[in-house]
Amino acid sequence: MIVRATRDGLVLAEAEEFGALKVVTDGSAEARDELGRLCVPDGDGHVRIAGDRLVALAEREGARDGAWHGKLDAMLATARTYGWVDDAGGVRMHVEEGAAAER
Repeated sequence: MIVRATRDGLVLAEAEEFGALKVVTDGSAEARDELGRLCVPDGDGHVRIAGDRLVALAEREGARDGAWHGKLDAMLATARTYGWVDDAGGVRMHVEEGAAAER
């Protein structure tokens, strides 16, 4: 899952990417504000986002079928074994900011 954070909010940019968990920002102060409003800081360079928020972002971009939800559940189950999903369903995501995120 790759989420883009901009001054306008969060957008799930790559809903079919089940091998990554990251947020890419445009580097603006407004994007950081949106990220802080919608996610919880979780150590240096990471945030936690509610799992249901990920689903809502995906569904906002288009309907997701049962197969998509199955892939998401499998990805989150694997991430949970590494401590990237907490008991409340918060998903830990790496944050890449600005120009570094474009590489």
